[in-house]
Amino acid sequence: QAQTVEVGRGLVGASPGRAGPILYEGKVIAVGEILGMHFDQWNLSQQNLLSITTRLISASMGRAYQYEAEIQSRRYYGSTRIMQEAEFGKIMEDLRARQRIQHGLSIAVLEVDMTGLDYPALDAKLSAVIRSEDFLGNWQGHIYVLLPDADDDVTAMVQQRMQRAGIHTTVSEEVL
Repeated sequence: QAQTVEVGRGLVGASPGRAGPILYEGKVIAVGEILGMHFDQWNLSQQNLLSITTRLISASMGRAYQYEAEIQSRRYYGSTRIMQEAEFGKIMEDLRARQRIQHGLSIAVLEVDMTGLDYPALDAKLSAVIRSEDFLGNWQGHIYVLLPDADDDVTAMVQQRMQRAGIHTTVSEEVL
């Protein structure tokens, strides 16, 4: 059964002697295993210890997942990577500060035409065409993509990729 401690009945290669599930919302998200334990050490006490340990880990990971979900809901729209305005404003301020410190740091700002798109659809299309270090967010009712360390050539290339994905953008220098 997937939600109980499993005990191996024999020594089979590198397979664990005991394994216990790490659960979150009733689903197994990881497995705790005991490897290399000598067969004569396997007893009910060891099984109970593994069971308690996996339940403690499950509880801790559950709290961590809840915390992360709460942060995600305050920072982004749904399960997208589109930042809400307050969080996006913080990113823009950080990038402005970097520009003041690192003279010549280029940051491109692209305004996204949302015609016919909602946030999940935009996020799905953009996931394959922007870099992981780029930022996407809402600012004063418009959606922007911030491209740190992007000169004119990189910006044009990103715009072409977005165009092929069906996303129309315009360079917006006055935002940052």
